[in-house]
Order: sequence, then structure tokens, then C-alpha cells
Amino acid sequence: MSGLFDLPNGPIPRHEAKAVVCANHYLRSFPSGWTFCYHHEGALVVYSIPANKNLASFLFSAPVEIRELARLWAPDGHRANLLTQAISASVRSLCAVVGCEAVVSFADPNQGHHGGIYQAASWLYTGQSEETRVYRTPEVGPSRAALSTPAALPSFRTSFLSACKASIATCAA
Repeated sequence: MSGLFDLPNGPIPRHEAKAVVCANHYLRSFPSGWTFCYHHEGALVVYSIPANKNLASFLFSAPVEIRELARLWAPDGHRANLLTQAISASVRSLCAVVGCEAVVSFADPNQGHHGGIYQAASWLYTGQSEETRVYRTPEVGPSRAALSTPAALPSFRTSFLSACKASIATCAA
């Protein structure tokens, strides 16, 4: 991992980001498909295409080019404000390279994440979803089951939105 700190700030190859994220991020996984990986002073930010293809229509009621901040990682003991600065720099780069109009991310309250980093980066809080999972079983088709009792895990994800263009910010406000 020492090589990570030797990298210049900016986009990095997928395989380099994947190795660090899979070894260190609490999910121990990396998004499949298209990704944009960004390094900033030892922190990694990974963007992907949102899993829900209807997310842009739900948030904006119109077709919008949207990406999801899928993984955010920095080593333990990192300096204050590093993650907020990494998000800010990576969003600028992402929007310049990809031309997306909005970025969404989710904080996992089940891991003690409340989205303070996104709030510090001036992202818009868009709410919490219910703890719900849908599974397909060959015998009965779709069935709903929670991974834990709703009382133990009252919320699934807290979502935040950042606009890459002023017009989107106006629409979201």
C-alpha cells in the first residue's frame, strides 16, 4: 500500500484501486462494470454507474447523466478533511472526464456512517430508505426478507446528492 501514497493525485487505473479497496474497505468488494477511480493524497474515491437504472428519473423526473460514488476509503489516522477534499477533487475530475450531471452516494447507518463527509462537501441530503431486501427463490419467486430485525436496523441507506452543473442544483433544490 505504500505505493498508493507515491501516486499523483488524479484518476488511477481500476486494478490499482480495486486491490486497495478489496483489501481495506469494510465491504471488501469492488463495483462491477464501468468505474472511475480517483486517488487524492492516499484516499480513494470510486464511482460507478448506479445499480438502479431508474435513479436519475426518480431524482430529477428527467433523463440526467448520473454516477454513484460507490466506494470511499482512506487509511486509518488520515488527516482531517482529507475525504471531503478527495470527494471535491474527484467530482470535478469525474464531471470533466465523463460529463455527468449529478452524483449520488449512500451512507450505511448500519456501519455507523451518517453522511457527515457528504454534508461537509455540501451535498444534498435526500433521505433514508427502509431496511428491505428482495430475494428471488426458484420455488416461490420474489420474497421479502430483512437481513436483521427492523427494530435493530431501522434504516438501510442514507442518500446524498451532488450536482455537477448549476442547473441540476436548481432542479434538486
